[in-house]
Amino acid sequence: MKITKYQAENRDEVIALIKQTIKTVNKQDYTENQVEAWADFNPETWAKGLENHLAVIVTLEERIVGFADMDDTGYLDHLYVHFDYQRRGVAQLLLSFLEKNHQGKTFTTYASKTAQPFFEVFGYDVIKENQLILRGETFINYYMKKEGGK
Repeated sequence: MKITKYQAENRDEVIALIKQTIKTVNKQDYTENQVEAWADFNPETWAKGLENHLAVIVTLEERIVGFADMDDTGYLDHLYVHFDYQRRGVAQLLLSFLEKNHQGKTFTTYASKTAQPFFEVFGYDVIKENQLILRGETFINYYMKKEGGK
């Protein structure tokens, strides 16, 4: 596995990975309508949101198998692993790379029901349950924080 910085030419493959992951992995914790609403994001808006983030991909045999990004406050905005590469260390590689390459020692994220147990294993605590309305669907996720990281 190789981790590199996200480039604009990775956009279509990363977006496909994210949508496939939501529709396969996250469907175990969210309804079909929620999954469809979540996966129905605007690629241009999504790409613009990465402008001030450290965004990275993981490739394996020339295929993108993971994506994550973090802003300069330590907020982890996205972390997705291709559904065929779950539980192979991809998410851990992405998370540890972003934490190690961030200047601060406090990290936060809004974790899905699916991702919450993963983040707890790596030192994140649930601060509060959150309700998010996205494209007409209400989602439960968790605001999580890790103090003294690195």
